[in-house]
Amino acid sequence: MNSKGRDSSIDLYACVPAEIRPTLRRCDEANYANMYKHFFGLRENPFNVNPDPRYLFLTPQTREALDELTYGIHARKGLFLLTG
Repeated sequence: MNSKGRDSSIDLYACVPAEIRPTLRRCDEANYANMYKHFFGLRENPFNVNPDPRYLFLTPQTREALDELTYGIHARKGLFLLTG
């Protein structure tokens, strides 16, 4: 175990097929969160705690739901529920 209480002998790429391993850049433990980013060649981390509004796709139904929620908040309508 290292100073942070983690087992430093774990190979993060053990599940990657041997023929692919040479093409990957190794990530140390500090960059473990960026594993998907490195593996798939992404420019941004694919998973975040908060949704990114840049990727919001508004269909007519989602636009209507957002409009109704916005109205409920601005009009101080009290309790409202969005399901689906």
